[in-house]
Amino acid sequence: DDDVEGAREERAFRMWINSLGLNDQDGNVVYINNLYEASKDGLVLLRTLEKVKPSVVNWKIVDQRPNNVFKRLINCNEVIDASKRSKYQIIGIGGTDIRDGNKKYILAIVWQMMRAHSLQVIGNKTEEELVAWGNERVDDDYKVKSLKDKRLASSLYFIHIMKSIEPRSINWDIVVTDKDDEESRQNNAKYAISIARKLGATVFCVWEDIAEVKSKLLLTLLASIYEVGNNYKPSC
Repeated sequence: DDDVEGAREERAFRMWINSLGLNDQDGNVVYINNLYEASKDGLVLLRTLEKVKPSVVNWKIVDQRPNNVFKRLINCNEVIDASKRSKYQIIGIGGTDIRDGNKKYILAIVWQMMRAHSLQVIGNKTEEELVAWGNERVDDDYKVKSLKDKRLASSLYFIHIMKSIEPRSINWDIVVTDKDDEESRQNNAKYAISIARKLGATVFCVWEDIAEVKSKLLLTLLASIYEVGNNYKPSC
């Protein structure tokens, strides 16, 4: 189960990094196919850290063409130092962990970057404030206490929020409201992602993340829906 969840997180975090429009030292757009391999020389993570918090990286000590293990370690040590300056939780993680492609620690660092970026995009609102915003847009039957609330597995919370943004975006013949089995959760989660994308939201999670209530990625989904809701201008 950890491998499956890790693989989904790797995919989501990789998609997020690829969406940032990063450039390498030669001005080429950065596009990664494997988060762990791409992280080993530190450069992708450093550019991501800088994107989220400009000037946090000490570029004077970074080797832009790290062609040996020692240069890669210097870069990876700066990933750790820049992460600490960004106020991320880096307890027990060292540069060697990044250089060696430690999946758990790379995911931990990138998740914190992604979370910080998502909250920046929506004006640094907290997770609690996002949930409160969502609760204001749904009926009492669909309100939740947090993004760990198991009722989120039905996707109805997100679908009803999006209904409040654009009622015409929902085809209620597709939404399952009278059952809560695995097939119904899958159906609703896929449809919720489809609606979000149709409204213009940038979605990095997959339907399983909603159906299994993976709170990390549900935060990015809700943040993206919030951004759409604040900027949405319905077409005639």
